Amino acid sequence: MAATVVLCLSTPPIAQTSKEDGAAFSTRTIGRYDEAIRLNPNDAFAFYNRALIYRELGNNDRAIADFKRALDLGIFGARQHLDGLGVAR
Repeated sequence: MAATVVLCLSTPPIAQTSKEDGAAFSTRTIGRYDEAIRLNPNDAFAFYNRALIYRELGNNDRAIADFKRALDLGIFGARQHLDGLGVAR
């Protein structure tokens, strides 16, 4: 029980995490989606979710590529994101 309390106290609240922590989290998450896509190249949700992270990080070229792939695989909500990134229909 005491170890749990120590771990909780040593973990900063979400509001206090730095941009660097967020970027590191995003990088790890992208790696997980990379692995999911490697295992299943038709995983539309993996492409879509990875695109959301790329867009958040400002990597619009990669976001566009993943949104296009997600759209091709049937995630029609990707079209809205492509429109927002200025990609013509």
